[in-house]
Amino acid sequence: HLHNYWVYFGTGRFYVVEDNASSSQQSYYAVKEPKSAGVMTKATVTATGLINTTDVQSFTDGSIRSKSSGSSPMTLNNGASVATFYDVADEVSKTSGWFYHFTRTRARNTTKSVIADQSLVFSEYQPSGLKCQPEGQGYLNAPHLFVGVPGSFAPLGKDSSVKFKAGELVNASASLGLGAPSAPQI
Repeated sequence: HLHNYWVYFGTGRFYVVEDNASSSQQSYYAVKEPKSAGVMTKATVTATGLINTTDVQSFTDGSIRSKSSGSSPMTLNNGASVATFYDVADEVSKTSGWFYHFTRTRARNTTKSVIADQSLVFSEYQPSGLKCQPEGQGYLNAPHLFVGVPGSFAPLGKDSSVKFKAGELVNASASLGLGAPSAPQI
């Protein structure tokens, strides 16, 4: 991973009044610059060549499971069966990167991201969708920059009430409260 150039970006905008009500699916992407024989090719990368990490929950013991079904091992969008954080990391390393769909209605990324140690830190804004109360909620996300899910070191803390195997649920995001968040500062 260290010998690759990565491009990190989120989708969504919040410029005009209509954006407040938009519920179009928005996502966050981590894309490796394509190379051939060590030389960047500038080839096109499509979402089908990326690992979708939206459904992955990670735990402090390194185990993972599906958010939607609770199953482990779980199957990724490339057909691979994975049971640990390192399994997901291995699958991402074989592809052009990862992406994550924001799961909150109307959520989007409108700011820059920063790297802090092994985490990619970025904000998420969820507009209210209401004309009379336009202020929405802000969140902070910190997935592992090369994997797309938070590492077992729990950069945003853990939820001790949710246990799986020998681990506790690693928080995928943290609420920043009311308002559009600014870009993270490290």
